[in-house]
Amino acid sequence: MIQASTMDPGSRLGPYEILERIGAGGMGEVFRARDSRLDRVVAIKILPPEFASSPRSRARFEREAKLLSQISHPNICVIHDVGEQVDAAADPSAPPSTVRYLVMEYLEGESLAQRLQRGPMPVDQVLRIGAQIADALEKAHRGGVVHRDLKPANVMITRSGAKLLDFGLAKESGVRSNGSNPDTAAPTDPVSITEEGRMVGTFSYMAPEQLEGLDADARTDVFALGALLYEMMTGKRAFVGASKISLIAMIAAGQPAPMQQVQPLTPPALEHVVLRCLEKSPDDRWQSAHDIRVELDWISQAGSRAGFPVSRIFRRRLRERVSLGILVFLFLVGAVAVLTLVDRTVRDDGALTVELTPPAGERYLAAGNAGGPAVISPDGRRIVYRAEKNGVGSLWVRSIETGESKPVPNTDDAYFPFWAPDSRRIGYFSSGGLLRIDVDGGERTRIADARNGRGGTWSPDGTIVFAPDVQSPLVRVSESGGGTAPLTKVAPPFSTYRWPSFLPDGKHLLFFAANHRDLTLASNSIFIASLDDPSPRLLLANASNGVYVDGYLLYERDRILWAQPMSTTGDFSGTAKLVARDAMFDADVWRGGFSVSPHGRLTYFKGDVRIESELVWLDRSGAQKETFGTPAKYWEIAFSPDGTRAALSIGDPLRQIWLADLPRETRSRVMLDLPWSGGPIWNRDGSAIYLTAIDSGTSVIMRRSLVDGSQREVAKFPGVAWAAAVNADESQLVVTDETRGDLLKLHPGKQEDAVRFIADQQAIEHQAVGSPDGEWIAYCSNETGTFESYVARMSDASAKIQLSHGGGTQPAWRADGRELYFVDPQGLLHAMPVALNGDELVPGVPKPLFHVATGLGMSATRVFAPTGDGQRFLVVRPIETAAPVLRLVTNWKSALRDAER
Repeated sequence: MIQASTMDPGSRLGPYEILERIGAGGMGEVFRARDSRLDRVVAIKILPPEFASSPRSRARFEREAKLLSQISHPNICVIHDVGEQVDAAADPSAPPSTVRYLVMEYLEGESLAQRLQRGPMPVDQVLRIGAQIADALEKAHRGGVVHRDLKPANVMITRSGAKLLDFGLAKESGVRSNGSNPDTAAPTDPVSITEEGRMVGTFSYMAPEQLEGLDADARTDVFALGALLYEMMTGKRAFVGASKISLIAMIAAGQPAPMQQVQPLTPPALEHVVLRCLEKSPDDRWQSAHDIRVELDWISQAGSRAGFPVSRIFRRRLRERVSLGILVFLFLVGAVAVLTLVDRTVRDDGALTVELTPPAGERYLAAGNAGGPAVISPDGRRIVYRAEKNGVGSLWVRSIETGESKPVPNTDDAYFPFWAPDSRRIGYFSSGGLLRIDVDGGERTRIADARNGRGGTWSPDGTIVFAPDVQSPLVRVSESGGGTAPLTKVAPPFSTYRWPSFLPDGKHLLFFAANHRDLTLASNSIFIASLDDPSPRLLLANASNGVYVDGYLLYERDRILWAQPMSTTGDFSGTAKLVARDAMFDADVWRGGFSVSPHGRLTYFKGDVRIESELVWLDRSGAQKETFGTPAKYWEIAFSPDGTRAALSIGDPLRQIWLADLPRETRSRVMLDLPWSGGPIWNRDGSAIYLTAIDSGTSVIMRRSLVDGSQREVAKFPGVAWAAAVNADESQLVVTDETRGDLLKLHPGKQEDAVRFIADQQAIEHQAVGSPDGEWIAYCSNETGTFESYVARMSDASAKIQLSHGGGTQPAWRADGRELYFVDPQGLLHAMPVALNGDELVPGVPKPLFHVATGLGMSATRVFAPTGDGQRFLVVRPIETAAPVLRLVTNWKSALRDAER
């Protein structure tokens, strides 16, 4: 007997092969499946056995299929097929069982409920998605269908837009558009399917008439849409209660808190639309979803007339002036020179704004660990940014006066640059360290260790404060190097301090604090401290960092760049003023994509630019064969010994380990009690994996059985440490101590026996990986000044062999141990044959294969994995969700004066 709750991957329903369970709808469980006839991925909803025995439930299920099949709309989930399968019972005396199922379009994305867990949405997204939902409801209502269970979980946000789904509680309204054919219309029989007086739907989004058990019509969905719009804009539900009774009372007689009180950026016109949706009497609401869509479209297009904060018709009139008028204005602000730099000149809140297009062949890398903001120099004359050209990313410097761009030598793996006060030198992170270089020419100098740097700042007296790792406090160091000293200690509830920024006195500094556990961003905050008194003082709760300049704290919130008047001691005055709209927020690293100089110039990336990644299969020539799975935030890949499974590190900021079944292309999450896990390695027979869970600066190495699901702690370290290799009988475990930059060896569960296996006080050893037979260890070390790949015996590391020359990271083994791989500084993957001659390992001549992603800034990342025969590779390939647009604003304070008018 097939049941939805016990259906395993590989089970079949007619021509459909079940791949994995992906959720549950109002009327059944939902699975991802493959249609063997058309070779496409679909979603299958299965009616549970307890419902299948009910004629009323079967009628609902069949009606959902019929209703959806009659509605075609880009914002409504498409139905492909319905079916049933009869299976004989295990007991011959028992009757056969029948599985009824519905085959639908498979949607990739996230539900609106998942998106709202991260907090309120920007106004433009609320208007766009709200209009799409309204348009879908309008289509359904014209087809005689009322949804009755509209809620965030029943709206999917995909790359093509919102998708309305789960009509399991829908009913026919008995009202059809004039073009309907009464001969083919199904009869309306609400009483036979949903008993009169029974409440159907989800409480928080139910209209008062639903609570009374009365009949629902299109205006019932209008009420639910109003509740959705309220929650999308404010991040809070319109109606809440301590119990179901108090919630019902609130919906029936209470009023939600004013939207502008909860979210000050709410356009008044939007609040008007929402409040009318939420009227208690259906007669007082908008009478159709069409009316709501028209209103939302008007608000989106009307700008200041719809009540957007700080928008002005004055700006629109400026845009309508003739070219001569614009040139006169440019002359008055002294910015005629910048016209040579750009393709377009635009207006933004009264300040001159120009779009800086990258030189031919370049592409800005704006987000994630591979990018960062375009940072303007303190003198306001140059910009340093990260860009890709010919498949290689590096730092570039652009002159604002001349428009000339040139690469900064030896920065192929550099990320998160910041300027020295002299506007000649930059600091940046690369190869596990903090480095500096003169952008006009000179050798780069390593200043300090920094495994996964998260920003730095440089004071006039030569002190640099920086965040050396993903979960670390701030430390200080001299620009000439020497030892580092801790400046702060990360205090709960935070797990990371990052993005420091000095104030003009070179003593006070701002920094950003976040909690990797809190995906809602509610605890993220901007603090102020000083070199003399590092005790932090809270300035502002905000999702991203802040920068002080010329009496203002600049910060991004809801895609708007704001300037809050503030003294150099961190005291606020007045109200925040708008600087620019549609400013990028880099959710991957919690940073605003802007930079500002004391000379009135500001840069910011425009739009919603994010970095995701995908897994692709490549052959040895680098030719792509196919993709694997769906786009996500991938970090590490580790194949099982038999090559049928892969342990994947996925997610940011909450990183988790997933197991992927390669032939079936399914995956499941490895459950842990601690967040932010990574560094998966397999034992020799593939029955268990070792992984590391990091929480608040402590690394816990766990052994997870894949046979019975049990797990146990085998070691715990302060700072960051990764399981790296385990020998054949699992009696010895090698650990990469990222905090000390050494390799340790210990007996699992006996941490007191740990010894420094490979250690050099003057060098960093990391990225260790064991050979398939558990006898050898490959690793990276910068003992020569450049990270190179080495190999040593696990039993005796006194003799080591250097594999790469000229730079090599991310070493990996082929399944038979007869080929090693590493990545050079330009991102080129090399394959090196190795031969075992007795107890000796003899390396051959490396052969270049193809380029992989570089500059991800994560020392534990391994972005490729070879198959057992070394003929194919599963590779992480970054995907930027939109082309970055870089804007330069001159005389940006004029925007603030305009905003006050």
